[in-house]
Amino acid sequence: MAFPALVSGIIEPVISLTDTIMAGHILEDTKDILGAVGIVSSFITALVWIFIQGSKAISAQISYAYGQNRIQQMRRLVAQVLNTVLNQVWLFSVFLFDGFCSAGGVISGRLYSSEQFVSIRYMVRDLFFIVVGIGSAIALVYFMFYIQIGEWLTKDTDIRHLFYQTFWIVVLMQPINAMAFLFDGFYKGLGFTQTLRNSFLIATFLGFFPIYFFVEHVYHWGLMGIWVALLTWMLFRGGILILHYKAFFVTQKGIIR
Repeated sequence: MAFPALVSGIIEPVISLTDTIMAGHILEDTKDILGAVGIVSSFITALVWIFIQGSKAISAQISYAYGQNRIQQMRRLVAQVLNTVLNQVWLFSVFLFDGFCSAGGVISGRLYSSEQFVSIRYMVRDLFFIVVGIGSAIALVYFMFYIQIGEWLTKDTDIRHLFYQTFWIVVLMQPINAMAFLFDGFYKGLGFTQTLRNSFLIATFLGFFPIYFFVEHVYHWGLMGIWVALLTWMLFRGGILILHYKAFFVTQKGIIR
């Protein structure tokens, strides 16, 4: 059991380290670029570790309660192994998209440095259809096996009930994740640190937090509110970068010619 835990623990740091190495080899504005990559990586790492440490704490409490024959008193933690379950499904596609789009980021940096703007446009267009197609295919598979996935992940009926109530949000996030991670990797490769920083701050403080506090205090959605806020955060991240791409590369650079 230690080996899967070891592997899962090093995957995210390895991805963040790869981004840092890429940024560190960009010759211009290296300090600013590393700073922007650090901000985004820190937020993603924080989310991952919040989920991971939460699951470890829950596991420890359940093990202790099981040893004292008080397992029924742990049913209040159902909403929290469910958050862990949803997180594992979400991270599967996130790491898939991140690895795919990081490769595009490397190419975009080379094309931008040589001012091959037309090639950038074609590359982004092709990658957009590829990653969104992959995300849509994953979402379709999740919808087709919606019930079966819940049965595969857990045998607890309470957890499955909550899972089915919230999993649709994770399903809808797949093509949105693909779009957001594509442009995130693209802008990392370009070294557009201010754009990445601004999109991150706007998405966090105008997207994630307002939506979460609204749905929590008005509708008391609890766990589902967190995932709705995360969906909003990804929409803001991807949407802001797309708008900047169209304004800068399509309009200012005139790549449509």
